[in-house]
Amino acid sequence: MVQAKNNLKLQTMAQSKNTKKITCPRCKNLRQKTVHHILPKVHFGERGEHGEVCETCHRLFEKILLLFEGKTRLNKRKKQPIWMYRLLWKVFLKTG
Repeated sequence: MVQAKNNLKLQTMAQSKNTKKITCPRCKNLRQKTVHHILPKVHFGERGEHGEVCETCHRLFEKILLLFEGKTRLNKRKKQPIWMYRLLWKVFLKTG
């Protein structure tokens, strides 16, 4: 009994936050969950809403976002208005 409890603790500790599987709202596949910051942390810190998608869709959206934002002369991401990030996220989810 004690060993079974210890094994359960070890299994729980080995799992990270992102090991949960979800049905991705974009591609509709059952895959590992990732949390996307709709308002990029690089511009807005930790505040703002989050969205859950699979890792594949998350990577794709990050690439689209980099193209959307563009770069400054110092090769940094250009900050856009909040409403644009929210709209881009909604459009991305609908085009899955």
